[in-house]
Parts: sequence; C-alpha cells; structure tokens
Amino acid sequence: MPHRHKQRSRIQGKIRNSPINSLLIETQSKLNRKSTHYWARFEPHRKKVTSLLMGTDPTANCRQRLCVFGAGNCNDIDLTQLLRRFSTITLVDLDESAMRAGACRQDVADNPAIDFIGDFDVTGGLLDRIAPHSATKDLTQLIEFAARSDIALKGNFDVVASTCVLSQIINMVTNTVHHENKQFGELLLTIRARHLRLIVELCSPGGRGLFISDFVSSYTQNPRPGLLEAY
Repeated sequence: MPHRHKQRSRIQGKIRNSPINSLLIETQSKLNRKSTHYWARFEPHRKKVTSLLMGTDPTANCRQRLCVFGAGNCNDIDLTQLLRRFSTITLVDLDESAMRAGACRQDVADNPAIDFIGDFDVTGGLLDRIAPHSATKDLTQLIEFAARSDIALKGNFDVVASTCVLSQIINMVTNTVHHENKQFGELLLTIRARHLRLIVELCSPGGRGLFISDFVSSYTQNPRPGLLEAY
C-alpha cells in the first residue's frame, strides 16, 4: 500500500520573506543544484556520516527520533539505512525542494516517517539582519541578537546532527560583513556558540548531538584577512 503524505510538522520557523533572504535562498539553491548528481562522489562521506548517526550500539532502541540540519540534497545521508534505526527523521534546510528531490532519488520521499522542514533559518532570523556592514560599523546589536536568537525548532530528539551547515552560515557572514571590522571575530564566535547550543537544546535527556563540518587547510587556500584571528 502506498505511503500517505502526512501533515506538515508543527515546527514553525519559516524564513521571513525579504530581499536578502530571497538572495540567500537562491544562492543556496544554486549550490544545491550544482551538487545534485554528486551521489557517487559523496559516498565515503555519506558512509561516515550515516555510521555516526546510526551509532555503535546494536541494541539501541529503533524507535528513536533524528533531526538533521542542512540536509540539502541528502547526499550526506543514507535515508534508507537511517529509517531502519529511526522512527521519525526531521530534515531541516533553507532549500525544501532540494531535500524532497534528494529523498526522491533515494526512493523514500513518500515515507511518512520523514518530515521536511524547508525555508528554515537555523540562525533564528540573524541572516535577515546581516546587511553589508562597513569596517567601522558597530556590530554590538547584531552580536547580541546572534547570542540570544530564538530558533523556533522545538523537539525532543534522540539524535541531532548539523551536517556542514555552520560553514555555509559563516560563509554568508564573511561575504557580507567587512572582515576588517574589529567585532568581526566576536560575531563569528557568537554564531558558532549559538549553533552548538541549538544542537544541545534539541536533544532529549541522554540524547546525542553531532556536529559535522567541512574545512580547508590554510596550506592550500589563503584565508581571508582577519579570519584566523577570529579563532
């Protein structure tokens, strides 16, 4: 019998419609379209990420709940395998169409255990407030907002994973905020800390949080001025 489409999750947090958000979504959509057919190329990474999500305990409860930030094309995760371990899988990303297309390519798009939360800003609205800032602009209010932003993802998940989404957020910031601003590093550190807290906040007691990130060596790519000082 075919799976029935379930109602959209009650999780709320749609990214607000604005020119900068439209640009961010379009930029991310373009990146997703470029990597649409990279399933084979992602195989080593996908196996590692999926293994981490599955965990090492073969006796673990198969009725667990999983939440994944930055699901994108779903090239990072083997949804068929994950459905054997998790009773519900919540996928979160700015680009809902990419998530649904990725799940379709894995032949699980109609599985009622998968919930797609698209057009969602995991910074709690920070992206909408980041306009081009000069080197002398006071970023205090932006930093304060980043630290206390209320991300409207409510859950009690057994496993919460951030899959290479923080680097995308940081990239959006570094492409907008002037790197010579004296508060540039503080802003990046605040965004990173809030993102890591979000993972913990969504975990149920005894749950697991996974932070998965991509990076590049400064030996092969010269960092932007001021970026290394931020860390």
